Amino acid sequence: MKNTRLIDVLSAMNEIELSRLKLFLQSPLNNHSQRTVQLFELLETEYPAFDEEKISDKRIFKKIFSKKSFSPALLRNLNSDLLA
Repeated sequence: MKNTRLIDVLSAMNEIELSRLKLFLQSPLNNHSQRTVQLFELLETEYPAFDEEKISDKRIFKKIFSKKSFSPALLRNLNSDLLA
């Protein structure tokens, strides 16, 4: 997940922008997906370094979709939803 557009966008933000994005995502008027918020919050804890081991695809997937088997497509879709 380290070399994704999502990480590039989040890395380019300062702490104020990241904080505002979090407020935007948590608003039910702007976002209807709790999983999108979960993804953001998991990545936010690793800002700004984004340690590759802690944000590996499988680790992030397991934290969000604990009962499902790993699906790269499902994680890519969630990344896209957060970027949209």
